[in-house]
Amino acid sequence: MKRYNLKFFTIICSLILLSCESETKFPEFTQTILPKITVDNSGDAVIAEPSEFNGKLVVDLYFKDIPETAILVIAKNGNYKDVKEFKPITSFPTNVDVTGADIEAVFGKITGGDYYEFGLKTTYQGQIFNPFNPYGISYSSDLRNMPGSSPIVKFTAICPFNIDDFVGTFQVEDEFWEEEYTVTISKVSDTQLQVDGMLAGDAEFPMFIDVDPVMQIATITNQVLISSIFGYTNLKYSGTGDVNACDISMSFEIEASVDQGTFDTGMILKFTKK
Repeated sequence: MKRYNLKFFTIICSLILLSCESETKFPEFTQTILPKITVDNSGDAVIAEPSEFNGKLVVDLYFKDIPETAILVIAKNGNYKDVKEFKPITSFPTNVDVTGADIEAVFGKITGGDYYEFGLKTTYQGQIFNPFNPYGISYSSDLRNMPGSSPIVKFTAICPFNIDDFVGTFQVEDEFWEEEYTVTISKVSDTQLQVDGMLAGDAEFPMFIDVDPVMQIATITNQVLISSIFGYTNLKYSGTGDVNACDISMSFEIEASVDQGTFDTGMILKFTKK
């Protein structure tokens, strides 16, 4: 039995168990602040030249509960064990300038491929909440996927982009399919790629990725990969991600769904050139 067979079986069993359990005990929930941090389009969105970079953030709250204290913090390259404080925030919304010099003062020299994630460390009702923990981002994918939600923002130092570099054989880490496999990527246009061999070769159809060569972001839009599986129809992937022209990779957070509903959100799908 393949791993994805087990995944669908597990989902079905979980639904049955939940429907039969009359005394399910849920964990206690702690109320906290949900920040809303957005990039002001009047500033730079990516770090092309560190000495000239001038990004602008708007730090606000998704809900209007005011924290007792708030500090804008930064994590570099996904190292959540070494989070640095950047600037106290005393009112909402607050506009914050972020320059290349500011970032280098905290983390040292910026090089191509480095990325910096900004979050808000808050104190609310006497409890401290950190946006990052040693294992990752503290906000669930459900919170991050709410309409207009943006508790974390990222600035990336980019390398020059050439779409031809993204043609060839790539290793795939597919968290939803629970497998690693290889695919072949070909160029459709200067802004679109075609992926053959998805789902360890079980996909019926190719997947198309749209690329923004300036912002170096990529999009998968409701790509049907299998028309029928275990009684469900049209297994689809969709999501957005980052293009890393420095190490020739693409990394997405995807949603896996069928016509009957959504199975998973926030699953990692990463392509790395072999």
